[in-house]
Amino acid sequence: MRISVLIVLVAVILATGPVGAEHEADHRYTVEGYVLGVDQNPLAGVPVVIRLGDDRSTRGTTDKSGHYSLRLHVHNADLGKRIAVSAGAHSADVQIALDPGNTTTSRIH
Repeated sequence: MRISVLIVLVAVILATGPVGAEHEADHRYTVEGYVLGVDQNPLAGVPVVIRLGDDRSTRGTTDKSGHYSLRLHVHNADLGKRIAVSAGAHSADVQIALDPGNTTTSRIH
């Protein structure tokens, strides 16, 4: 009896769809950019971190063309807040710009 209940429970969980850090479009904020050297050539493998306050951050590395694309979970209340973007030893801030009324379009900075 317990095994059949467990199997049904697992089936229900699997049927509800994937579980993970994927959020609705109005909660995803993607920060994209390129990391270039002083000679303006792309830098591959540079660690990149984006951080919103002390509780939300994500990290990745640049690809062979120096490109990075990192997604952060945001809310409409985060409009206007600053995201710290660090690439290697360098950092900059970007301000969150989004349309709180648009809940379907991906938010990319």
